[in-house]
Amino acid sequence: MRFSRCAPVLFVLLVSGCGRDSNLGSIPTAPNGSPLFAQQNRPGAVYTLSNAAAGNEVIAYTRHTDGSLSDPESTPTGGNGTGAGLGSQGAINVTGEDRMLFAVDAGSNDIASIRITPRGLRALGTTPSGGEKPISLTRYGRMLFVLNAGGDGGIAGFEIGGNGRLSPIPGSSKGLGGTATNPAQISFTPDGSHLIVTEKAVNMIAVYNVSEDGRVSEPNVQASAGQVPFGFAFGRSNTLIVSEASLSSASSYHIQPDGMLDVISPAVPTLNRAACWVAVPLGGEFAYTTNAASNTLSGFRVAEDGSISLIDADGITATADGTPIDAAFDASGTYLYVLNGGAHSLNVYQRDENGALTPLDGVSGLPAGGSGLAAF
Repeated sequence: MRFSRCAPVLFVLLVSGCGRDSNLGSIPTAPNGSPLFAQQNRPGAVYTLSNAAAGNEVIAYTRHTDGSLSDPESTPTGGNGTGAGLGSQGAINVTGEDRMLFAVDAGSNDIASIRITPRGLRALGTTPSGGEKPISLTRYGRMLFVLNAGGDGGIAGFEIGGNGRLSPIPGSSKGLGGTATNPAQISFTPDGSHLIVTEKAVNMIAVYNVSEDGRVSEPNVQASAGQVPFGFAFGRSNTLIVSEASLSSASSYHIQPDGMLDVISPAVPTLNRAACWVAVPLGGEFAYTTNAASNTLSGFRVAEDGSISLIDADGITATADGTPIDAAFDASGTYLYVLNGGAHSLNVYQRDENGALTPLDGVSGLPAGGSGLAAF
């Protein structure tokens, strides 16, 4: 089987501020590395998870060209959530190329496969995640990988079949950098050659080499430039941008071909509290953290060399309803959606060419414990 690359107080704060889940972790690309969606704004959708212990559901909003959202429709995943936040980024993975949605069922240890159709979502079934408490997903071509946070934690890879069903990839299951690492996110690098995992409890970032047939190396565990690395995404020039929850900062890295991380901008302060989730619009010239403990968003400019700097002197690019967690841009990179774990709402912002965010009408009434966010 081959997959073508073309085909103490701190943890109290983390539990209260960053204890939930995330967005598409990288600039959406097709298997050949080109942008997956057209850059012009078109109607689309925004998805989140109820994460309910008695039956997980995908909550879908139709997204209009002005960024506004329709009334939601819910589709059972066929599995269970945890009833509480996941503390992760990437609980939902959506691609527009084949109109597939994958979601974690963290309470029943499986992955839900769902087809996106003109008439709504159609659940295709669930697949065991290969571990306990799946919290984050990433896709490259026909490969889907999951991060399991329960027990000692680990990663596992699956082939996506033509019917959307998942089959385990031999040699793709690996452990994390150690035990009790409290991981937050898994994501492919934009070229599909590596997997990145952030490990909050040990201040480490694990990098795995991925072969064309989906086999994975043992993790190369490297120290984070900041404390409590959490969410991440990829900016221009494939720069890795990682949020750090402890001191509310963000760092940028260049990824070497062998998977080594070279620090570009180390631990740039947001000047806010509990930077946990990261969203990057198409083009990668900006990055935004949601600061869960201060109810704000911080925007960063991403230079051509990968260095990052705050857009606003005080680090406040926008304010949020309450405990902003997951964040996701639409396909055009114009509209940013933010899930508020405390207010149980979605904020909507319009981004301008300078990176500023203008608040628009959002939606309320989301379930408590909801996690994950994806948009197209």
